[in-house]
Amino acid sequence: MNLRNTINYLNEVINEPTTSFSKYFYDDIANYLDIDYLLKCSDDNSILEHLQEIITDDNKYNLLLNCKTKEEVKEWLDNIASYILKNIDEQQLIYDCLN
Repeated sequence: MNLRNTINYLNEVINEPTTSFSKYFYDDIANYLDIDYLLKCSDDNSILEHLQEIITDDNKYNLLLNCKTKEEVKEWLDNIASYILKNIDEQQLIYDCLN
């Protein structure tokens, strides 16, 4: 497992041009994961500890750790963005925006 590659792939995918609505959530996901911190981590243990603190769903955590290619990382990220899109409370967002 090469976590540095996984984090670099994650950063690359997040920084690709936005081509779909769900990709607008990539920045939010990157901020939540604190991608800047992950990119600066000097060793895999620091990355693992940080991710384990943030990603509490063992399945999603393991899925990310098992990503070997940029395409797998993109698929993982797309699944998270899709989940956000499906579960977003647009009525609450509208209310919050207008009040």
